[in-house]
Amino acid sequence: MTKIKIGDLVIINQFDCPCSRLIASVTSVDEHTVHAEYLSAKTRMREVFSPLSVVTPIDKFGVELVNTDNGRFYTRQISESLATYLDGTVREWQGIESDKFQPYHKK
Repeated sequence: MTKIKIGDLVIINQFDCPCSRLIASVTSVDEHTVHAEYLSAKTRMREVFSPLSVVTPIDKFGVELVNTDNGRFYTRQISESLATYLDGTVREWQGIESDKFQPYHKK
């Protein structure tokens, strides 16, 4: 299992579509649970949590986060996805053009 730590960028569970809008930053983690905050202002919720076993760092999807000059972000595919569902099926990044640029939540 991948080590998850505070500040990691993740997809919080296996139900969230792996896309820029649903990237979350880990705020706390213990042996069973991960708490995080969605980065995008386009999400309905801000704070989320999930069992540790289903949290996936975005680098496992082969993407990296890119910041823009105007307070937004997007992801760039840099390698193939190594992320999998619990059954071992490969889980691909699902970035779509309409989801590309995301505004950050205001702090």
